[in-house]
Amino acid sequence: MEASPEKWREASIHGMKLAQVIIEKSDKAVNDGRIWEPLPMLRDFCIQQSNDRIRTYMRATRAVVVKLRRSFAAVNDEMKSVNRCKENLEKALEYKQKDLVINMESQEIRNCRHKPLSEKVQKKVSLKK
Repeated sequence: MEASPEKWREASIHGMKLAQVIIEKSDKAVNDGRIWEPLPMLRDFCIQQSNDRIRTYMRATRAVVVKLRRSFAAVNDEMKSVNRCKENLEKALEYKQKDLVINMESQEIRNCRHKPLSEKVQKKVSLKK
């Protein structure tokens, strides 16, 4: 058997014609099945109802996602505000602690200054006697 370009061409054309006949028979069988199908509209109606439910569910899901994103943004902003307040409170506490330390040191210094004066007064009193 020789494989010449003409035979190959004829075999290819014959295969394409055969495929076209098969496709036409298949399309005819599908169309005949649609005609004799007892409830074609019921199937289409069920498909449409199912698709409508899916669309409704997807819309609701998207709405929930949008609400969650907005809530997340609001909580994030609130956390930033709380962190700023915390930092301010920590600074204020640090200043108050420093003020307390300075106050205690100055009180000790004042107490130390008074002792020598009171000792001087006691010495003067003891000298006069």
